[in-house]
Amino acid sequence: MHSIDTKRKFRHDGHPLVLDDSSKGKMRNQIGRPTHRRPTLCVYPLKALRLRVRGKRKIMQREFPETPLVGVGAVVVDQGRVLLVRRGTEPLKGEWSLPGGLLELGESLQAGVVREVQEETGLTVEPLELVELLDRIHRVGARVRYHYVIADYLCRVTGGDLKAATDADAVRWVERAEWNSHSALRLDPVTTRVIELGWQRAQALGLYNGKSLAR
Repeated sequence: MHSIDTKRKFRHDGHPLVLDDSSKGKMRNQIGRPTHRRPTLCVYPLKALRLRVRGKRKIMQREFPETPLVGVGAVVVDQGRVLLVRRGTEPLKGEWSLPGGLLELGESLQAGVVREVQEETGLTVEPLELVELLDRIHRVGARVRYHYVIADYLCRVTGGDLKAATDADAVRWVERAEWNSHSALRLDPVTTRVIELGWQRAQALGLYNGKSLAR
């Protein structure tokens, strides 16, 4: 990898520098004056390059990625109900789904679940076990617009106050009859399957017992 000295100031005399092999590697400008200065790069092109790279990374994080992106989701069960959020951004804008989002660099799957649920719903949860690992791929013609690999975890509530935030514009608890029927929730079939799997596992673990901590 190339390194660039950004601490040096860029100055020039109006003539590009060339290497003179006859002068033991000394630099001469094109009118013949020798110089002992090492050529440096202007910090401004470097700044622009960084901005372009960052801008490209921002685009690649979501739409038309070069590689699949890792995401997490939470099947939060409390007293027989499951927590859902309504998406305020693409993909699935306006549709009800499970809380979740992209994993951050250096973050474990379970830590990502806890953070995403807290950011989107205000609740603190404890991930218990993995429900399902799946792909979510959205295409535009022959191109892949979104490609997520999502780890959905069964979670229980440990605290917090319920409120929609970040990219969720609404949040609510739903009963089993609602996700198993053609209701106004507009649930994706894959989401419905994951919710049902998580709900059944919660029933097997006895998560219905005890006082609800959700507020």
